[in-house]
Amino acid sequence: MISNENLNAIWLFFFAIFVILTGCEKKKQIEKDPAKAILGKWELVEMGNYPVLEEIEDPSGYVEYLPDSIRRVYNYQSKEFTYEKYWIDSLLSEVLFEHNNIRIIMKFEFSFTDNNNSLYLKTYNAIGIFNDFKYNRIN
Repeated sequence: MISNENLNAIWLFFFAIFVILTGCEKKKQIEKDPAKAILGKWELVEMGNYPVLEEIEDPSGYVEYLPDSIRRVYNYQSKEFTYEKYWIDSLLSEVLFEHNNIRIIMKFEFSFTDNNNSLYLKTYNAIGIFNDFKYNRIN
């Protein structure tokens, strides 16, 4: 027969194990700075005009935002990269064309969801065939 003291010691042991196993889990901090949250590779998964967005079944490539304000675009078919400049403040600005001091800049309102693993872009002060884009982070 187990004594009360031994039973209490057993319960204390299992309680300590429970606390150690569940209490040590660290929650990943969600990056609040959009200039850091955007870093990484993104694949276009939906586009259209809100509220109607069409799913992209076969993405043509991915976009990678690098820390040195370079946006690298990879094409899956040609296996080639193109490079553009970008910056982020209250809007995401991307240089689409630059030659002889002429720049074409596209600006987007942006938001992150799903622990910064989804990126929504909406064209800012521009009209296009498609104005809304959803990207998912890829590794």
